[in-house]
Amino acid sequence: MKRFLLLAAALLLVLPLAAAARADTDGTGRFDYIVKADGTAAVTAYLAADDPCVIPEELDGYRVTELDGCVSFSQKTYNASFDTWMQTYIGTVEIPATVTRLSVYPEGAAVGRTPFVGVFYIRVAEGNPAYYDVDGVLFDRETDALLAYLRSDARETYAVPEGAKEIADGAFLGGRELKEIILPQSLTGIGAYAFYRNGALEEITIPAGVERIGEFAFPGGYVHAALRYVHVSPDNPYYCDADGVLISRQDRKLIYYPAGRPEETYAVPEGVAIIGSQAFGGARTLHRIDVPEGVEEIEAGAFMVGNLLNADGSRYGGDLIISLPRSVAMISGRMATKDMQYRYLFVVFPGSYAEAYCLQHGLRVEYAENTGETP
Repeated sequence: MKRFLLLAAALLLVLPLAAAARADTDGTGRFDYIVKADGTAAVTAYLAADDPCVIPEELDGYRVTELDGCVSFSQKTYNASFDTWMQTYIGTVEIPATVTRLSVYPEGAAVGRTPFVGVFYIRVAEGNPAYYDVDGVLFDRETDALLAYLRSDARETYAVPEGAKEIADGAFLGGRELKEIILPQSLTGIGAYAFYRNGALEEITIPAGVERIGEFAFPGGYVHAALRYVHVSPDNPYYCDADGVLISRQDRKLIYYPAGRPEETYAVPEGVAIIGSQAFGGARTLHRIDVPEGVEEIEAGAFMVGNLLNADGSRYGGDLIISLPRSVAMISGRMATKDMQYRYLFVVFPGSYAEAYCLQHGLRVEYAENTGETP
């Protein structure tokens, strides 16, 4: 009897969870959704190909309050002429006044993206308490954050409306054709990965009021980027730029070396104390980086570049030479790309922390000429 009572109690705990996770397809066959614990619905998939996609306020009597992070507004269709499957994207999605939550993708996917894969334009119903759109761009009503710029057309310039206070994480991952993004004076924050995949972006200016810039906000990694300058208003107390290279004033950290710069050599400015994570992540044309005395810390992935190129775009077959000073006292994580480790040559001083780190991690070293010493 006791075992039966324990089993019954366990079922009572599990059943509400099962009900909350129940997945259904609505009566029209256009949407998949789940019923949440509060009795409302979250859309998890769009099954039709109608454009625009008009999300209803109710599905089978359940009030629609959420769009799940994994929902995709695109369909695969078979093209018999070419014997292949084609991806069909939905140009416009219309969000009802009842939707007050947009889940982001699960951990490990694109950071911060709202659930609008392939969407070009968003309309939000009047009266929605959580969101609004300005010319098809999605904003958060409470924070005035730009959540998603989704135009995948040939538009090359976009001015964020004055009054916007934040650029959300990953907000411009859809603006891959943009060459110019004009930021408003009202802006106070830029989220992580905000412009990360904007390979066409050539130049951007950070306004005076921006006090927070998230990690990997600008084009880098394996994106072939055009960005050459990140300018900062001279009145900004938190950030500055040294000839277009972004630096944090407070901790004297070099945050970002624009990935589209054509130089083959670069000397980190005097006064910098920290080389930030992935600061040189997209700098394909650099063949030498000189780090001056006074730099004390190098964060993980600071020099993780991709395939090295010459200024004319041809493949560079030499080494990436990085000189490290005696003042470096901390290197957190791996400095160099693992599969290109043999391409790095670190110039170090005998007895320095940098020498010990490089030898411990099997990195190639050369000793500074002015010491008169050899390995």
